[in-house]
Amino acid sequence: MNVKKSQQVSVCKSSDALEHDIKLTHNYANALFVSARESILLLDTNLRVVGANPAFYRKFAETPIETAGRLIYELGHGQWNIPRLRSLLGKVIVHKSRVDGFELEHDFPGVGKRFLILNVLHVEPQPGHPLIFLSIEDVTEKTNQLALLKRQHDLLEFGHDAILVRDLEGKIQFWNRGAEEIYGWKSEEVVGKLKHEILQSRFPKSKEETEEVLLQQGYWEGELLHVRRDGGIRTMECRWVVRDEDGVPVILEINSDITDKKLSQANLRLLSSRLIEVQDDERRRIARELHDSAGQKLAFVKMSLDILAKKSDLMNHATSVAECLNSVDEAIREIRTLAQLLHPPLLDEAGLEAAVRWLADGFSERSGIAVDVRFAAKLQRLPPDVEIALFRVVQEALSNVHRHSEASKAKISVSAEANSLTVRITDNGKGMRIDSSYAPVVFGVGIQGMKERLAQLGGTLEVFASDGSGTTVTATVPIRTASS
Repeated sequence: MNVKKSQQVSVCKSSDALEHDIKLTHNYANALFVSARESILLLDTNLRVVGANPAFYRKFAETPIETAGRLIYELGHGQWNIPRLRSLLGKVIVHKSRVDGFELEHDFPGVGKRFLILNVLHVEPQPGHPLIFLSIEDVTEKTNQLALLKRQHDLLEFGHDAILVRDLEGKIQFWNRGAEEIYGWKSEEVVGKLKHEILQSRFPKSKEETEEVLLQQGYWEGELLHVRRDGGIRTMECRWVVRDEDGVPVILEINSDITDKKLSQANLRLLSSRLIEVQDDERRRIARELHDSAGQKLAFVKMSLDILAKKSDLMNHATSVAECLNSVDEAIREIRTLAQLLHPPLLDEAGLEAAVRWLADGFSERSGIAVDVRFAAKLQRLPPDVEIALFRVVQEALSNVHRHSEASKAKISVSAEANSLTVRITDNGKGMRIDSSYAPVVFGVGIQGMKERLAQLGGTLEVFASDGSGTTVTATVPIRTASS
């Protein structure tokens, strides 16, 4: 009797424990259902909504009153009436199966275009009461991000510049088609290898210094020499940026091949230099011909007129002869001045200082503008090309003072530093109006010609002008004596 009673008590305790476990499991399931980030719908086999979790209501702007007991196709004014979804749910009901990872793209009114991943499961929590469990994961943001990454990848992949990604050690992670075309190596041949072993980069400074600047500033720009697969050396204009990918720094390189551009610029500078030489030679020739030919002939005419003027039978025409003599004198002076301006003999004979002082004296006499000339003491003779270039700078600057500045005085100063010579021409004229629109100041052909002349010598030309405060032209060239 006692044994039977003990068995009844044991069965009762087991039943209570089982009921407790079922209740606990139900609570866990309900908690998961309510707190799930994915939207969840529970449907009967007629596809009427039995329940939905809060995530569904938030995502698709629905309420429990609007969804409970309604066909899924009627929700949201028919926004779930999607043929592909109906077909999917029908197959799950018929086959009592499950489908995972079903991709669905749909434009929901009021919500917008969404990319969804559906997981559908046929369940039977109670015998004879089957349900359809439908979880809906919104992957729109992830899909859009992947699409953006693909577009960015395509832009990098099909760019004409060489674009590559490497780690701090130099190991190549990405190598686009532009890099394949420029360097000659295919992507699969270089990915995973060290960049400096492939391209044999030649830096203006050491590789270590360049990398240090890159890491400190986060970017670096400059020119490098890279070696192609066929051994050809290319000049590259490089722009490097440090990027962070999941806490790991990587370097994005955009390298443009400017070899042909640099060659064209060098050829252009060579041509320009040759044109300047030809121009100087032509000026020298014209000056010599003016002096030796036209000047000599005018001098002979003047001598003849002087002789004729002394004869008694020409006394009646003394006035006319005097006018002719004056005209010839003026012509001789003008031709002599023109010849000297084209190429002053003093420049070859006595050097830059004597030629500049002669130029300043003649300029003051013709224009009425006082010019103060100051030269550094004991300045040695400079190479002919340097003296000609600096003389032309002074000549052009004084010409601009006379034509544009309305100045009353000007100053020419020549100073020497350890490795450079500076010629500065200033005036007290009206200067130059600077436009507030920040548009670049466009100088005349003379200024551009002076800049080009000095560039051939490794020098520079700067023009500083302000409205009402005069103009300063500064030319600087490396010092090379005539003996060197």
